[in-house]
Amino acid sequence: MRPIIKGLNVLIAVLASCILGLTLYGVLRQSVELPDLIVAHAETQPQATSSESTDYGDPWGEGTRLAEQGLWEQATDHLEFALEQNPEEPERYLLLAQAYRETGRDTDAAEVLRSGVAVTGAEELELPLKAIESSLEIPEDQRVFLEALYTAFSAGEEALISGALQNWESGQRVQDDAGNYIQNPLWVKTGNLTWDGERFWGDYTGTGLLLYGESIYYGTISQGVPNGDGICVAVHTWFPDGAVSYLRLDGQWENGVALGEVEFHERCTDAAEHVTEYDMTATLDGTTAEVITHGEVTVRFSVNGTVHTFLIAIQNGTLSQAEFSNGVTHCSAHSGCRATLSVRNDSFSKTYQNPYPWAKKSPYEEPWDFLNFSYGY
Repeated sequence: MRPIIKGLNVLIAVLASCILGLTLYGVLRQSVELPDLIVAHAETQPQATSSESTDYGDPWGEGTRLAEQGLWEQATDHLEFALEQNPEEPERYLLLAQAYRETGRDTDAAEVLRSGVAVTGAEELELPLKAIESSLEIPEDQRVFLEALYTAFSAGEEALISGALQNWESGQRVQDDAGNYIQNPLWVKTGNLTWDGERFWGDYTGTGLLLYGESIYYGTISQGVPNGDGICVAVHTWFPDGAVSYLRLDGQWENGVALGEVEFHERCTDAAEHVTEYDMTATLDGTTAEVITHGEVTVRFSVNGTVHTFLIAIQNGTLSQAEFSNGVTHCSAHSGCRATLSVRNDSFSKTYQNPYPWAKKSPYEEPWDFLNFSYGY
């Protein structure tokens, strides 16, 4: 019996060895053939186009594409990596800073632009940086006055604009120890920046409030320049009691040049005695000189509580003489009125232009004296 059992054990061992050998052979054969299967599978997959391959390996291209679609959150990672790849390109700092701003990260945007200025020294980064820093640092009283300006200009109502202008101009000035009026050192700089109702921007495109020197424009803007319908106010006189005199121009701009049919309004926020105001409907010639080819002017002058009115005209850039007799015209508001308006030496000889062109020097040495007349009574 024992020999039989022993024989069976031997047979079982032999069979087990055969099975194990066949199993190992299959496994080893499969592992050798596997690379061929992978290659064959890869060859059957659709190939990426050259543009897809470029986007995948080009964080700047992908970041730019996403930014153009307004997908700023998704664009940020790509733009960060693109800047790391090439920190010498100012454009990369600008677009990453914009992506940060569009996603509410103004502090990060400022840091990126400061780094860009330090690394590249590019002047084109300075205005966007100024816009962000002014947005972050603007004091509360300045913000309140600025929001009032934005509201008034967007409404276009004269009373609102006058009140907001007076508060804004008065807030800009403080008295020093010697009693002289100086620029308020606590207010942030706003020159050549656009306020969109919440923050400042440089090279802004859209509808906003653009500030430049003593001029304020509200309307359509393209790359930080008036370009479309708008209102422009140039403050030319500030009085210690807080009143301001200004010239308002309503009309159309093209790349910063006023043209076509416009309206001029000379105003004072506190129209006291002997303050001259006027309204003029005019046509500008469309050149950078902004010559008045036609203008109909109503001048108002107050004496002893009575407002006197004078009607004059401008044709082809010069003052029409038809309304004058020996250089004098009389009040048209009251019959037999003795109030007169008299021309000065250059009134008929000078060329009449927009006295406050946007971001350019005035054609007049004293632009506030644009309609330069003498008044008698």
